[in-house]
Amino acid sequence: MICANKSVTVSRPKTGKPDPCKQEAYGVWAYIALSITRDGDNSADLFIEDAGVWMDNDSESMLDAFLDKHRQNVVNSIVACGEDQGVPYERTYISYARVIMKPGYVGTALTVAPYITLAKKAIPQRATLEDGFSALTTMTLSDWKKQIV
Repeated sequence: MICANKSVTVSRPKTGKPDPCKQEAYGVWAYIALSITRDGDNSADLFIEDAGVWMDNDSESMLDAFLDKHRQNVVNSIVACGEDQGVPYERTYISYARVIMKPGYVGTALTVAPYITLAKKAIPQRATLEDGFSALTTMTLSDWKKQIV
């Protein structure tokens, strides 16, 4: 599938402090954000992916504090993209996931935003454009094929 993604994979040593030269860390994290444009006919929605490693310590609360602050960097990136492209966003959904690995474990953080395009002709003719997409949720693939041919 064509997509944008960010990922990291590291291990945590069984004992001692992680060594970044050995791809070791205490934890991993991933952010994803989706900004919805105000003008879907003339501009695109925006996906932002980010992922990283946590090297400081094994404190979940400190990692959460870092990620709460990092949220502002993700938001600043969204604003900059919108300003650069002249795209006003109506709303943004943003979230992160994180884990502090147990000693001796491997952690992977992955965030993926698939590139999705649904041609207007893919919406059944019997449905209006407003309710057309939701009409797809009640159709079988065979019914859909009959409707668009």
